[in-house]
Amino acid sequence: MRVPQLQQRTQNTTSLELTPPECLMKVYHGQKAIDEVVKKFDLQCVPDDMAQLILHEGFCEEFYEDDKGVKTTGVGQTGKYAHLPFPIVYDLFRTKAAALTPNYAQLPPKVQAAILSATYRGDWRQSKKTRELFNKGEYLLASKEFLNNAEYRSRKAKGDDGVTKRMEHIAEMIGSLA
Repeated sequence: MRVPQLQQRTQNTTSLELTPPECLMKVYHGQKAIDEVVKKFDLQCVPDDMAQLILHEGFCEEFYEDDKGVKTTGVGQTGKYAHLPFPIVYDLFRTKAAALTPNYAQLPPKVQAAILSATYRGDWRQSKKTRELFNKGEYLLASKEFLNNAEYRSRKAKGDDGVTKRMEHIAEMIGSLA
């Protein structure tokens, strides 16, 4: 997310202020993000894979630019998903994850959650070789291949961030099946 910029006033004052609208934006992380999603959508139950996705993405009711400059809102929702309620987006991506992973329904819940998270980011669809290895039961090779990714290497070279940690978690869950 773009960090609010501090600006110096020019009218005979040296005080600093946040540039609107970021100063009014509330971005939630961790359990608070889950609590806000539950409240906003009046959810009675939050499945583990949904909770994991919210923990990875955070929650913001306003639009903001992510670290790549992509207009984002809600639970990391972009493009055609930005104006849909998150529970609908979640269901759509669970369906996509299952379509890309023939044995999805038989996988342990923590692995389903990881594949859902990878599908949500776009990594699972883009990583055809990882999926092929995974679907053949070559879980350790699939885990390594998942991290054989230009974005991952680039971000890792700059240090760990939320994306690299997320990708490493997904790779670990894939490898846990071996």
